[in-house]
Amino acid sequence: LPRRLHRSARQIVDAQQAGGHPRQLRQLNATDLDTAEARVLRFLNGIDRAERRKTWLIGIGAAIGFNILLSILAVVTWMVWAGRL
Repeated sequence: LPRRLHRSARQIVDAQQAGGHPRQLRQLNATDLDTAEARVLRFLNGIDRAERRKTWLIGIGAAIGFNILLSILAVVTWMVWAGRL
């Protein structure tokens, strides 16, 4: 989670831990918990796993393509330097 959501997530976790204690449940503010839950869920629902996977694969493909291009350039440079091309 991003840093801005750590406080909201901590509120939710603390409320879950207090769930077994009736006296502590009375001390919780339901509107704050609803707001915290809405913030965290809005962020989590906004994550598109397919888009992240596609972006990751494109990044890997770009890195491999760049390395192949660099290797070909090194071979051609070596051939020119050695007088074979």
